[in-house]
Amino acid sequence: MASAPVTLAAAGAVLLGGPFAGLGAATAVVLAAVAAALHGCWMFRLAAEARRDGWPGRVTGGIVALGVGLIGAAGCATAPYASTTAAVAVLAYAGPAAGAALVGGLLLLPGVTGGGVGGAALRGLDGVCVALWKYLTLLVLVLELDGEPSAAVFVTCLLAVVGVTVAVVSGVRAPHPRWAAVTAAGGVALLMLGLAVLALLPARRDTWLLAAGGLLVAGSVLLWAGACRSLSTARRETAPAVADGTLIGDPLLVAPVLAGGAAVLYALFSRGRIGTEAMVIGAVAVLAVVLREMLEAATVHRFSEGHEPETSPQRTTHSGLALVGGGPGETVRRAGRSGRIEWHDEAAYVRRAVLEQHLPQAAGRGELDLAFHPVYDLVEGHPVGVEALLRWRHPRLGTIPPRETLGIARELGVTAAVHEWVLHRACRQLSLWQQEGYRLWMSVNVGCDDFVAPGFAERLSLALDSRQVEPADLVVELAERELGTDPGRLAEPLATVRAIGVRTALDGFGTGATTSGDLRRLPADLLKVDRSLFTVPAGSGGGIAPIIDVVAQLGQRLDVTVVAHGLEAEEHVHLVRAAGCRLGQGHYYGTPAPAERVEAALVRRRTW
Repeated sequence: MASAPVTLAAAGAVLLGGPFAGLGAATAVVLAAVAAALHGCWMFRLAAEARRDGWPGRVTGGIVALGVGLIGAAGCATAPYASTTAAVAVLAYAGPAAGAALVGGLLLLPGVTGGGVGGAALRGLDGVCVALWKYLTLLVLVLELDGEPSAAVFVTCLLAVVGVTVAVVSGVRAPHPRWAAVTAAGGVALLMLGLAVLALLPARRDTWLLAAGGLLVAGSVLLWAGACRSLSTARRETAPAVADGTLIGDPLLVAPVLAGGAAVLYALFSRGRIGTEAMVIGAVAVLAVVLREMLEAATVHRFSEGHEPETSPQRTTHSGLALVGGGPGETVRRAGRSGRIEWHDEAAYVRRAVLEQHLPQAAGRGELDLAFHPVYDLVEGHPVGVEALLRWRHPRLGTIPPRETLGIARELGVTAAVHEWVLHRACRQLSLWQQEGYRLWMSVNVGCDDFVAPGFAERLSLALDSRQVEPADLVVELAERELGTDPGRLAEPLATVRAIGVRTALDGFGTGATTSGDLRRLPADLLKVDRSLFTVPAGSGGGIAPIIDVVAQLGQRLDVTVVAHGLEAEEHVHLVRAAGCRLGQGHYYGTPAPAERVEAALVRRRTW
């Protein structure tokens, strides 16, 4: 089966075998073993430092797994010089175990995946889906040429392809910044190739041993560098898994699927049959993709649960049960203070107390995050901007609705700090997207009280300057329902913000009492209209016509861009576009999603 190792390590022999050619195979193997063992020990020390620095257990456990994998690779490097029986045993058991430890540790490194163990599992499944289709091509076109491969060759090649592909996919789909993830992933890929070469050629063959030694040395160095860098640059995440974007339609999967299908058809026409192993791998590959997409759908559903509910479970009155404090005495004392007796849901008060206690430190613990909801050009059909929406993923209570989060922040007096965190995080993400070549603007929601507070314009300028973002690419959104009876108090702050170059938007137009006269006094750039202006109210029998065309004409006269917010069906898109709206936003184009999913949509559009 000389063709199998040629397929797996020809590039390694040419690129990495050369530098070791003058040393001899024995020296190369010794260097590989020493390099892998040393870096494995250094990984253990790095894990201890990470634990002292307060990193979560999953991170330190992942680094320990990398150390175990490197020690195992060191043992495999010396196996070809042991007795034949010992070499076969070491490579048959230690090799796969070392590879599994390396891949598992990589997926748990900070900066490689987001969302803890759940995010690591989802990313690993991404790689498995792609790897199975790649392996199907290798199996049909190479390994089955001379009949069905031996069990050792079949398993070794399968593990190698899975390990290498998971590493590559982890680097490609890693969150920004990717330097550390790509370096660590490249190291794991080289180590997996080196282990595969050793397993396929247990006998002493100098050329391939040189290649294996070079792969193991280079892989150890890259993995160590990536692990160190990931701890110094990645944010400490403790949040649950978030949606990572569908894999169906992604070029990472489409190309292997097409290649695997073409290979199967070629084998059927040329040989008249395909092997049992190929049929099994094909079936498992299809099931893996289905399972992955089901998990993605479940993650998206959990992620979107916290989007803009109409009511907050802060306190409910019932004839959401139990007396607060656990007895009549507490009720009497409360009645004495407030002059009335109320029945309350004790669980709601406990939840409220926990959230009030934890919110001030939520950002530092990595529990706050942003979801992004694209704004589309209704004529061209592509996103031109995104709205940043706050998400708080409490480790015990799950996703907290934005309105509940901001309501608690308002009572605690920390809304300014929360909005400032959102502003800086949104500017950072916008800067990363623009560096990747995506021309988008970003909008952030700010409370009216914080907007008119002294120093807001200065904090806004600081966020823009620190992230190198053009002011015109940022939009500050104010909710109409928060304007109150004196919208004129916003005129001067709006003018100050616009003088910086930042655009402003009035969100939810149609839900408050803002008049056309107010719009003339408020220098807003965008007007996000509520869906009630372009949908027929339930129970009206069709007697009330949408008035979106009137609002669109008003926007044109006032030189304000109208954005139709709340598009949920194709007829909504046709209606607002016919009325003169150029921009729209809503669940018709997808629910709010993490940055990676929005970026995946932009990448797919670029490839088209």
